[in-house]
Amino acid sequence: MKLQLSPRLGRAAVALGAAGLLAVGSFSSVYAADPAAATNSTATTAVHRFCIPEWAAVKAHPGSVDALRAVGDCEINRRFVTLDGLTYLVNHSTVLTADHKTDLLTGNSINPASFVAERTGLSTLKGSIDTDTTVGALRTDIAKIAPDYRVYLLVVPKTHLVAAADGTAKASARFVPLATELQNLINQAKAGGKDVTAAQAALDDMNAKVSQANGLIAPIAGSILPLSPTDWNNGIAGPALKSARSTLHSARALLRDARQDAHHVIVLLGS
Repeated sequence: MKLQLSPRLGRAAVALGAAGLLAVGSFSSVYAADPAAATNSTATTAVHRFCIPEWAAVKAHPGSVDALRAVGDCEINRRFVTLDGLTYLVNHSTVLTADHKTDLLTGNSINPASFVAERTGLSTLKGSIDTDTTVGALRTDIAKIAPDYRVYLLVVPKTHLVAAADGTAKASARFVPLATELQNLINQAKAGGKDVTAAQAALDDMNAKVSQANGLIAPIAGSILPLSPTDWNNGIAGPALKSARSTLHSARALLRDARQDAHHVIVLLGS
């Protein structure tokens, strides 16, 4: 007996295609997210660039206060542009939960390296750099930019990982109606006298893999949102981010396998 698969099942199967699981939260470049001027950047134009000319000027004139100040301003400004790009992406994300958007943007006592906290601290530091009058003071303040804020080593990957985890959770949720539909079809086939042993085993395996994936996804955001620049400097944040990334890859692999199980059920029921 051949079963007529429901239009709903067909739509659900399509929704679980490769694109739905492999591109579930990754952001594009944070440097060109919004063509509009970055509102919180003090740069003349909101374009991310490395400060190679400014560092070259310091190398050529190591005792120049003006050259050192230009380096400090450039390094802080490019971080402003990056934070503005991240802010745009988070605000326009369709996968991040409302709570995680708040955590990334303002911290809400959860994330010490929120965009607002980073921007506020960098603004204060820029004020010091702009008023420093000696080479020694400038070198001291410039040396704080990277280790005190860790925009690129911590804030950027943290944002991408939280978004990817939320996106993967969203993809996983698509299996719920699919599992119900498949179980109904299996029950229908069984009532019609069809041997559904293999189909039921495949569906059970799908459900088990989805459950396992959900268990991996659930703690990811909570494990990395509290990380601070100090945690990076102390060697804690790097391994935590690496572990979260590995866990996310494992969860996605489980969901890909679950999708194959769903396809197998459809093939068995349609044969």
